Amino acid sequence: MIVLPSWLRRHGEMLIALAIAAALARAGAMTLAAGGSVLWALLVLVGAGGAALWAYTAFQRRRLADRAGADGRAAGVLSIDEERIAYFGPNTGGFVALDDLEAIALTRNAAGWTWILAGEAEVLSVPAGAKGADALVDALTVLPGFEPARALAALTSESPGGVTVWERAAGRSRPAMPG
Repeated sequence: MIVLPSWLRRHGEMLIALAIAAALARAGAMTLAAGGSVLWALLVLVGAGGAALWAYTAFQRRRLADRAGADGRAAGVLSIDEERIAYFGPNTGGFVALDDLEAIALTRNAAGWTWILAGEAEVLSVPAGAKGADALVDALTVLPGFEPARALAALTSESPGGVTVWERAAGRSRPAMPG
């Protein structure tokens, strides 16, 4: 079994994306310098731009998880299975379907940040430091209008209590689940 350093486990996705972006950018530049096809070089450079965007997204996800304290130190486990979010805590827990979500908020208390997922029939409170909570932002991106940057701004704000980071607009459609 290979044991990776903690910094590599935390930032590995971003580093891989940056390496791919750099390799593609170099290949595109070398193609142009060697007098190769401009179209081919542009396609390679567009791929490099996509990889750079992937690296930026990975950086934002990691930054959001770091701010939320999603390090697995809080009690409980968050599980995301297809379109259902489940939280199993020592005292509370429950399930909420992504297409039933009506609002998402972040609250801060003495224990740290907590995600409040308000569904049609249930409100689920998930400590941001629970094991698996770092995958929550990726799962929520299917919601129409959900912006990870807004959640990050809420995590860096000094406002007491809670901040609503997403609400389903009246008449807005449910998310289209892949599958």
